[in-house]
Order: sequence, then structure tokens, then C-alpha cells
Amino acid sequence: MKVQPKAYLLAFKIEWKVLAWNGLVLIALEYGHIKMIPQIKTINELRQQLQLPQLLDELIRTDRWIHPGDRIMESVVPFITDPLDLLPNREVMQRESGPLMPSSETESLTFHEYRGSFHEPRPLPWIDVEKTLFIAINRRIGDDVGIALDYRNNPDEPSVIGGDWHSGE
Repeated sequence: MKVQPKAYLLAFKIEWKVLAWNGLVLIALEYGHIKMIPQIKTINELRQQLQLPQLLDELIRTDRWIHPGDRIMESVVPFITDPLDLLPNREVMQRESGPLMPSSETESLTFHEYRGSFHEPRPLPWIDVEKTLFIAINRRIGDDVGIALDYRNNPDEPSVIGGDWHSGE
């Protein structure tokens, strides 16, 4: 079981100033005492570290990452019966990658999502929202289907996964 970092809250009435910030720990001066405050990275900060596969990056840069049409998509991913749209670039991929669960949660049984920095790895249909980047999503709101890059097993060569996350299929 992973040890969860402890978060400390400073009361608004306490005067403190930042002495140092190294991206992991905030060191603050509180009434003459040094206090270390562990910082938890956001999902977006963690996803920024994920590199797109070279071919996908090249297709995006040269404007060749284009939707081939619904018939071809259906033949390539027949297990997804709802129409998909390709996400055009890294920024949109980052924004559209969710998670579907509220930001205050670390796992969702409904959507089969979890934060890997808080939980042990889980097999599919679970996705680690910190290590998943969607490249295609549902065209219709509410379908909750998509195709994603899954970086859990190899951060340099992500797996391509797809499915209906709401139903867990």
C-alpha cells in the first residue's frame, strides 16, 4: 500500500513567508519556526511530463493528424460503437483527458478511474488519470468513450487503450 503524503493546512491568521520552493516541498517560516509542507502535484502537472509518441507528435506538427472518417474509425475500433473525434493537439488532449471524477476524489468506482500516486496500480478497465492522455473522445456529450495513451507500464512507449469508461467495458 502506498503511503499518502500528508498535507498540512496553514490557518489564514498565521503569518508566514515562503523561504524556498523546490517543486516538491514548501518551506515556510511560521512564528520563527521552519515548517515543511509537502505539496501534491496536480493531475495536469503530472501529465505535462508525459511525452507524445514521436509519430503522433510529427503527425500533429505537420497537420496530418486528421480524422479518417467514421467508417474507418468503426473498422479500426469496432468495440466503440459511438462516434469519436480526434483531439487536434497536445493542449486539447491535456484539457479533454478528464478526469470524470471530482478533483477532491482519488478514485471513482463509477468511471473506473484512480490517481496512481494515491493507490496501487490496477488493471484495465481502470485507468490511472495521472498517466493517461486521451487522443480521441466521444463526439456526443454523455457517451464517455474514447481512445487514450496509457503510460502506466512504459512512460516511453505508451499503450493505446479504448473503451466505454462509464460502463467499464
